[in-house]
Parts: sequence; structure tokens; C-alpha cells
Amino acid sequence: SQAVARSVVQAASVYLTPVTLELGGKCPCLIYGRINIQAAAQRLVWAKFFNAGQSCVAPDYVLCTEATRDTLLPTLSSVLEQFYGKEPQKCPDLSRIVSARHFTRLMKLLEQTKGKVVIGGESDQEDKYIAPTVVVDAGEDDALMAEEIFGPILPIFTVEELEKSIEFVNRHEKPLALYVFSDEPSVVKTVMEKTSSGGFCSNDGIVHMTLPGLPFGGVGMCQLTHC
Repeated sequence: SQAVARSVVQAASVYLTPVTLELGGKCPCLIYGRINIQAAAQRLVWAKFFNAGQSCVAPDYVLCTEATRDTLLPTLSSVLEQFYGKEPQKCPDLSRIVSARHFTRLMKLLEQTKGKVVIGGESDQEDKYIAPTVVVDAGEDDALMAEEIFGPILPIFTVEELEKSIEFVNRHEKPLALYVFSDEPSVVKTVMEKTSSGGFCSNDGIVHMTLPGLPFGGVGMCQLTHC
């Protein structure tokens, strides 16, 4: 959290200890306009559920129209089965939650959400396993929007207009990464120009941070802090 980060920096400064704190955040993924839904679903699933969603640049939530959501959901389900099989818990490629504490935190979010689980939702406390999970029909004030999820739970919010989805993003802290899926260059350009984020990637996820020639950092409260 930001409070913890400030405490660490303050403690380190007494001894002139160099530190680097990387603060994560809620990384949005906007899907608008003409789109190859199969390609988008495959890349979204890979980026979101890589390491069971436990990466600072994982897509945290999706914004799209209701029609896009209804097309996306069965494709996500199909891609998840393609990646992790019919029984994801038995798949060696699906990570576990890093600790019992984080498992409990994630399950509490699922218990508190007013949204509907439409994919996944299964869990095993002893195995620290949570299935790749997709939630719909949650509001902007939902528990899943209160903090960075940092786990295999993907809420999808329906916003019919691109401009309204941009306003949705801008009402929250500037994200460490922002993603947009669209085959329309004008959509990508509009999102890029009207939002601010540490990193920006179109029609893919996470890969921007793998390029050694690109800087990696955030904006505002979500940034790399050097002491």
C-alpha cells in the first residue's frame, strides 16, 4: 500500500539506504470498436492469468459494451479451457496463490462482490488454488474495485461509450499499465491521448515491460520510487 511504501522509504532514509519501491495498481483493459475477439481473448487470458494474476501489470478489470461482453464471455471460457484444460486445478501451468493471507484476501473479495461469477469461482484453501474467475454485473463501487486484485479474478464492467469508459478510468488513480484492444486505430489513439498511465499497450498485455529498450515506471502515486 501507499502507507507502507512511505514507511519503508522513511525508515531507509535514516540510514541512507537505497531502495526501489514498485507500486502496482488497477490496470484497466478497454475493448472497443471493431475487434478480433478470438485474438483479444487469447491475449487477455494470457496476460491476466499469467502467474494466477499475481503481476503488477496484469489487466485488473475490463471495460467494454454489453454486446462485446456477451461475445467475449464464451470466447474467454473456450480459451481458458484451451490453456488450462477442463480441470484447471490439475494443470501444471496454472500457478497457486502466493500465501494463505493473500488467498483469504482474494476469497473475501469474491464473497463481498455484488457481481455475478460467470466463469470459475472454484477454490481449494489447502492447495491455495483459485480457479480463473470472471465476474460481471458489478458496480464501480464494488469490492473488486476497492483495491488492486492481484489474483485470478477478472471483473468485466459494461460501459456503452468509449468516452464514458475513459472517464471511468480517469476517475481512479493513474494505472501502472493500461491496455486497449481494438482493430480501429482511432480507438487506440483516443484512449492513449485521453488517459495517463505508466505504460500503454494496444492489442496485447504485459509484453511492453519485456522490451529492454522501453522504460518501466508509473505516474503519480503509482510509480517507481527511488531513495
